[in-house]
Amino acid sequence: MQEKSKTPPVKVIDSFPHPTAYKYNEDLWYKQHGNSLVIINCSASNIEYPEHWTPLSIKCAFGGKEYYHFPNNSLAVGPENFLILNENTTYRSSIRSDRPTESYSLNFTKENINKANVAIEFTGPHSAYENVKKAIGFNAPVVCGSTGWLTKLDEIKKLCLDKNGTFLYASNFSIGVNIFFEVNVKLKQIF
Repeated sequence: MQEKSKTPPVKVIDSFPHPTAYKYNEDLWYKQHGNSLVIINCSASNIEYPEHWTPLSIKCAFGGKEYYHFPNNSLAVGPENFLILNENTTYRSSIRSDRPTESYSLNFTKENINKANVAIEFTGPHSAYENVKKAIGFNAPVVCGSTGWLTKLDEIKKLCLDKNGTFLYASNFSIGVNIFFEVNVKLKQIF
């Protein structure tokens, strides 16, 4: 009887595959990587990939910029920022530089997110709601400090209750600001 091969919990890819070797879609990704946390840490100075699928991922670049191209816009990622892409996002990517740019990404699956102790959400109003919703859907406890999306807070509370999840929200986590909040509560009681 032949044993099923187990995928390792973490896979590290340290060299870019040829740009036309794979056109990743969800099926091919899981066939090659299973539920491994895939870390891609590669360098290139002139490379371009055609449109492909991604799991939930965090994209970084060092020593230059990597460009992510979507149907309506392109975003540059460099040492001063990063990009989070939700699962099922399709994009093209490219690096055009005189010197090597290090491309670094963490690629998560639902299974390895389920093993997380907590999901921490501090992005901004443009993505906080979707990120919190996805993390609760993955049964990950969520701590969120992002502001500007609270018109959807009741939806998140309902989802959290429906999923028997854990969600902590505070608009500011600094000790000084929270002391100030408490002082205001006490002053309100006095005056």
